[in-house]
Amino acid sequence: MKRLIQLKTIDDVKEFVNSAKELDETVLVSKEGFANQFDGASILGMMSLIGERIIVSCGKTSECFSQLLDRKQIV
Repeated sequence: MKRLIQLKTIDDVKEFVNSAKELDETVLVSKEGFANQFDGASILGMMSLIGERIIVSCGKTSECFSQLLDRKQIV
């Protein structure tokens, strides 16, 4: 599954990272337009993406994580 989201605040990043850590799957993220991916459970990496358009890639998700992605998705 891939989603395009935007995290606008530090609290958004904290919520995303905490949710990503709870999954059994690795969550990969990249800045839109860039090929480099990194672990979405990395607080330092995610802080560098505040306000950016982020592509999130992962296999299985939890209901909580899916709802988070729905709220942060760019339409």
